[in-house]
Amino acid sequence: MKTTRVLVLDFDNCIVLNERTRTGSEEAKDEAWFRVFPEYDKDKLEAVLKVMRQEIAGGKGDRKDIAEAIFRHFGRPDAEIAGEVARRCEAFNAVTQDSVKRIGVSRRAIVALSEFSLLMPIYVNTATPIEAIVESLKLLKIEHFFKGVYGRPGTKLDNLKAIITLEAVTPAE
Repeated sequence: MKTTRVLVLDFDNCIVLNERTRTGSEEAKDEAWFRVFPEYDKDKLEAVLKVMRQEIAGGKGDRKDIAEAIFRHFGRPDAEIAGEVARRCEAFNAVTQDSVKRIGVSRRAIVALSEFSLLMPIYVNTATPIEAIVESLKLLKIEHFFKGVYGRPGTKLDNLKAIITLEAVTPAE
């Protein structure tokens, strides 16, 4: 029987989750889009977001792809999109970092991270851009529990393969 030698965690709703309400950073990100794009009708924006969530599932895309899709859907001229995408992604990051800080990490999660980090290396593997996830971990004061942090532009699968290679373990381990 193989033993677990490395622990790889997603970030959203794995590390940041309110145990009482069962809502976490994933729901906060979903709501952030409405604050970042207030000029669009909420129902129409929700329709675009629903399609994009399916398209980027599993780390096949990120917030930049979502922002571009929103602008294209609502007919924004291509010449205006690049700068606006960057600006809206910065706003999205600010809103989500505020939500992450507000939700926080439960005491039980802190204890688990502390205990597991003594037993094996722990990594974060997420579809969130690497700079944003590092910012979140520092904001939450939990970055010291993790041996490494992986995010976009890599995919979750490529990131996981990199961790497996780095740690010289099998996927089962």
